[in-house]
Amino acid sequence: MIGLLRGRGRPSATRAQLRAAWAAELADPGCLLCREEQRTAERYWFWFCSESYSDPDVLAQIANAGGFCSQHAVDLAGRAELGMAAVVHGAVVRAAAAAVAGALTVLDRTEPALLARRVGPQRPCPACTSIAESVDRRIELLRPGLADPEIAAAAAGAQALCVVHATSLVGRLSPAESLAAIVLARRQLAPGPDPTPPEPFTWARLAVLAGRDSDATRRRPGPAGLSAGGSDPRPEGCPVCAHRRRAEGRWIAWAADELGEASPSDPAARWGCRRHLWACARAAPSRAPMLAEQLTRILAQALADEDGPSAAPRTPAALVSRCRRQLDNRGPCRGCRERQVATVRRSAWVAARLLDPAGVADQQAGTGSCWRDLPHVLAAASETSAARTALVAARAQLAMLTWELDEVLRKQSWDTRHEAAGAEGGAAARAAAYCSGFESGLETQASAWHPRALDSAGSWPPGSAPTGASGQPGSAASAP
Repeated sequence: MIGLLRGRGRPSATRAQLRAAWAAELADPGCLLCREEQRTAERYWFWFCSESYSDPDVLAQIANAGGFCSQHAVDLAGRAELGMAAVVHGAVVRAAAAAVAGALTVLDRTEPALLARRVGPQRPCPACTSIAESVDRRIELLRPGLADPEIAAAAAGAQALCVVHATSLVGRLSPAESLAAIVLARRQLAPGPDPTPPEPFTWARLAVLAGRDSDATRRRPGPAGLSAGGSDPRPEGCPVCAHRRRAEGRWIAWAADELGEASPSDPAARWGCRRHLWACARAAPSRAPMLAEQLTRILAQALADEDGPSAAPRTPAALVSRCRRQLDNRGPCRGCRERQVATVRRSAWVAARLLDPAGVADQQAGTGSCWRDLPHVLAAASETSAARTALVAARAQLAMLTWELDEVLRKQSWDTRHEAAGAEGGAAARAAAYCSGFESGLETQASAWHPRALDSAGSWPPGSAPTGASGQPGSAASAP
C-alpha cells in the first residue's frame, strides 16, 4: 500500500490496486493506526538501541527535549544497558546544566516567571514525535480508501480502526472521508442482537472502543522504590511528581468506583482520555464492562444522525460538523485535569517553601523539583531569591549526576575493570527520573541498571547492602 501511494508526481493507484492493498492491510486484525503506533515504537527503539543512541544529532534532539517523556523513559529503561543509558542521560543532564547556568546569569535582571521558558524541556519527546509523524503518514495513505464504499464496508467489518482513531479523523479529512470515518465508528459501536446468555466482556472490546493500552508498561509490578541505588536519600524524589502521582491515583480509584454506581454523581467521571480509560478499567476489572457500555452510549450519541425525532436531515458536511462539535463538547479528561491541577498547586507550594529556611534546606539536601517540574516552580516563584535557590539546587544536582554518569562510562573501559562498582551505578536511574519525572513504572525497568534497589525509606534493605573488601556499602565485590 505504501509503495502504491507514496510520493508526489507518481500515478495514483487504480481502484483495483487500492482494494488489493487494503485487503492486505486488513489481513491483520485490529486497528491499523494502533498497529502503526506499536510498529513505529518498535522500529524506533530497535534503531535507537542499535546505533543512533550515540549519534550526536540524535543526542542533541533528546537533550533539547529534556529527555524522553515518562512513558518512553520507561520503554528505554526496559531496553538499554547501563552504558547506553549513561550516554543518553549524560547528554541530557549536560544540556540541562548549561540551561541552568544560563538562567542564573540573567536571574538578577529577569522575572522568575520568564526564566521558566529557559529551563525544562524545549521540544516534545523525540519518540512521541516519531510515532505521531508515522501515524499521520499512515492516515494520508488511508484517505483514498475511505471514500470507496466497498473498502469502507470491508474496513468496518474488520474493525480496521478503533473508535478513538476513527473519531479523531472526523473533521480532519474531507467531508466525504470524515463521513466514512463516522460510519466506520458507528459500525464499531452498533450493538448486535442480544445473545442469551449475554456475551462476556473482553479486553479486546475495550481496545475497539479506546484503542491500544499504550501505557501498560508503566503498570508492570515491581519494587516499591525507584531503583536508584547508592547515595540518593529521597524516598519519592521530586515533591511535585510525588503529589501528582498521588492525586492521579486518587482520581483513578474514585472514577473506577463511580463506574459501579447506577447513576454516577458526576457524568464527567464516565469519560477520560485513552490513557485514563485504560487506567480506570485496569484498576477495577469487574467494572470494565460498565465502562465499555457507558463509553459506547456516549460516543454513539455524539455520532448520531439527528438531535431528535423531529430534526431535519443533515447534509454530509453539516453532519460532520455536528459530530465534531459533539465530540469536542465532551470536555477535557478529568484525570489529565487532576494531574494539571496537582502540578500547579504543588509547584506553588514548593515555590512558597523556598522562602522558608526549612524549604531551602530541603533543596540543598537534594529534595527539589525534577527537570520537568522546575519551570512550574520558577513560574510560581514570587521572589528572585526563591528562584535562585531552586536553580542553585538544580545546578548542584545536575553537576553530581554528570560526574556520576561520566564515572559509569569510565569504569566501563577495559583498563578500569579492576575498580569496584560504586554508588554511581544508580546514576542512570536517578538521571532518568530527574529528567523524565518520577513517574510510576520507571523503577521497575531501571532496576537492571543497578544490582540493588533502595527501599521506600531511601536506604538499603536490611541485609542486602553490598560490601567489599573495605566493608563499606557501595562496593560490588559481594554483589551477585
